[in-house]
Amino acid sequence: MNLSRYITPTSKNYNLNCNLSALRICLIALKADLHPEASWPALQERCQNNPQIPFQILVKHRPK
Repeated sequence: MNLSRYITPTSKNYNLNCNLSALRICLIALKADLHPEASWPALQERCQNNPQIPFQILVKHRPK
């Protein structure tokens, strides 16, 4: 879940940087709302072991 590793400091691709930054902000907000007690490594491991978890998180926060 560490998205920052995909952006190099010398990246000149503005659209890629903007999109990855937006995804990172959304991910941080969703984690804070749904799993504030879990650490990032613990949440990453849970999501890797059960791929339904990230989809459930997105479904719970769909616009109503």
